[in-house]
Amino acid sequence: MTDLPTSPYLATSDDAVGVAAYPITGRFRLADGRLVWMRPLQPEDAPRLMDLCKRLSPSSLRRRFLRSVVRCDPLEAQRLAAVDQVQRVALVAVPDRADDPPIVAVGRLHGDGSEQAELALLVDDAYQHVGLGRLLLSRLVREAVQRHLRVLEGHVLYDNAPMLRLLRTSGQPLEVHWDGGDVLSVQLAVPGYATAAEPLPVPTKNKEAT
Repeated sequence: MTDLPTSPYLATSDDAVGVAAYPITGRFRLADGRLVWMRPLQPEDAPRLMDLCKRLSPSSLRRRFLRSVVRCDPLEAQRLAAVDQVQRVALVAVPDRADDPPIVAVGRLHGDGSEQAELALLVDDAYQHVGLGRLLLSRLVREAVQRHLRVLEGHVLYDNAPMLRLLRTSGQPLEVHWDGGDVLSVQLAVPGYATAAEPLPVPTKNKEAT
């Protein structure tokens, strides 16, 4: 997990969502007016993941990878890009639909066949604090519901206030555990298993962010 937008506003859908090959594809307007296109991560995105890693600030790298020194490794990028979109789901946001647009955000959940999955989010520094992290989280929660997951788990640095704030304002029950050290364990309930919470809001078509 990493530094995420603290804006209270959700990104909003600018187009109908539902391309035949990628039913979660869609264009969304961020809180600052910029547009991003969301689609599933693909194996050929490995070089774009490398580029995103190289653009990140030391703070964002630390918050995502839980350490200060991170090597942007091509083999690791290939591994991260190899998802089956069934148990290992990953979504990316790009600024346009050009032939080779950069990836500006990645959200993923990795399951193991149980009712739990690991959650991770990463947002380019230039796209933080405009609702993109909240948008990714809402889409991943949708994917978790469809897969009948019970909880999304993750690890967050104790001083990653933006990420903790995002999770606490998601509308879903959140458990935070500290066993010493700098890293917290978090568990976010998935709608359908939560008992006393409203589902996480999902961006709607043609609704402008205020």
